[in-house]
Amino acid sequence: MDIKSWLHTVLQHYQDPERTFRDVDTVLQTYLSLKPKMDTYTSNDGHTQLLLCLHGTIPITYRSIPYNIPVAFWVPREYPNSSPIPYVKPTASMLIREGRHVDKSGLCYHQYRSSWSNDQKHNLLELVAILQQVFAQEPPVYTKPNAATPTPPAIGSPQFQESLLENRNSPTQQRQNMPLINASQPKQHNFQISLPSNNISYARSTCT
Repeated sequence: MDIKSWLHTVLQHYQDPERTFRDVDTVLQTYLSLKPKMDTYTSNDGHTQLLLCLHGTIPITYRSIPYNIPVAFWVPREYPNSSPIPYVKPTASMLIREGRHVDKSGLCYHQYRSSWSNDQKHNLLELVAILQQVFAQEPPVYTKPNAATPTPPAIGSPQFQESLLENRNSPTQQRQNMPLINASQPKQHNFQISLPSNNISYARSTCT
């Protein structure tokens, strides 16, 4: 069964299946990185319902660099009388950046949604396009910072000498009877220091 036939089948229980099909099909043809699926949506009050979900990524350009924002658009059965429910869906390596248009759960807000009506002026495609523009100005996700590796003391410093003394006096060191490093003639040591990055980066993902 192709996508169009599948959509016609799953939308039979929607309030306006023909209008919903047209709008969803238009979005899928415009944003090829979005895919449809039927999944269980859980509302804030804990109510669950099987709804059509368009999940994947939408492309943006932020500071001249392209990114893909992972999203999910839930289409309620009352569509187009009710607005689609858009979410940002960060991957395991991402965190949500709360702002005017996205809360900590990833739910997206915009005046276009709050003033939603069932006329042709409001539709799923325009909502996706509007959020795409918003995300290009205010990216809703960022990469989790890496934990910084502690910087080892410089060879020859008082801290380094103290660490040598502690090692020499430890039972393990005494059993091994290993010679101490001469601070006046230091050996070559390679230390890897990982610092957190300030660069925002985004990755492609789907909703779960």
